[in-house]
Amino acid sequence: MAKLRRLWCPTFPWGEGLPLTTLIRISVVLDTNVLIASAFRPGSDSARIVGAVRDGRLTMLWDVPTRGETERLFRKIPPISWEAVAGLYLEENRWTGELDAAAWTRVSDPEDRKFAALADAGGALLVSLDAHLLRAGLGTQPEVLTPSELVARLNRP
Repeated sequence: MAKLRRLWCPTFPWGEGLPLTTLIRISVVLDTNVLIASAFRPGSDSARIVGAVRDGRLTMLWDVPTRGETERLFRKIPPISWEAVAGLYLEENRWTGELDAAAWTRVSDPEDRKFAALADAGGALLVSLDAHLLRAGLGTQPEVLTPSELVARLNRP
């Protein structure tokens, strides 16, 4: 996948029945904790974001390492099912370019560096619940938001 250009939509329709052709697609990288939160809390902002990816209102950018971490953790937590989120990993949204996750030393957890590197390379928003990732001071390259911050931003007029 080539480098993506981020487009902004001033209002984001969460409601049903709106034609997808009227929407601007925004690319996101979802930290594993957002996907897990969506599985445990179906009414949460995390679940709203996952629903928007599922419905094609958001584009979820992924690569082999980020998908692998998510699958590994989903398979370790018995009440949730990997199969419930596996369909979100669309081949056309897979990043195949080079990434240097080790260069992201501002992210204290080495396991989270791959998410920052992917979001930066793909021009995507990084959505996470990890406090250390949210406080890493990455600025806008990539921009890191909580699920609630993303939902609020997409709903603002």
